[in-house]
Amino acid sequence: MKNRTVVLCLIAAFALLWSASGATGADPQWKWKAQALWGPAETPYKMFEQMLQNVKVMTGGRLEIAAFPAGSIVPVPESLDAVRNNVMQAMWMGPIYFSGKNPAFAAIGELSMAWE
Repeated sequence: MKNRTVVLCLIAAFALLWSASGATGADPQWKWKAQALWGPAETPYKMFEQMLQNVKVMTGGRLEIAAFPAGSIVPVPESLDAVRNNVMQAMWMGPIYFSGKNPAFAAIGELSMAWE
């Protein structure tokens, strides 16, 4: 009797956890815009596009990130502000370019700056 009660409690607990996990028939989907530092003909941009395709596959299509070349959404120097203001949701650029906004970006983005 005791074992049966334990098993029923475990089944009830798992059922409760599963129902509270938010598992629904339709998973949420996100569509983001991301701007790179490079133009569409450059190798790093092509790698950027491939990386974003990999993200889509790895998330089962729930996260789709559209790639944009440098300057197509906002001028490159305004990219950090554009992400902050949700004009675009991601960017692929070196943080060193934004060290004027936060000096820590110099150390993060360029190791040689960490020693100065």
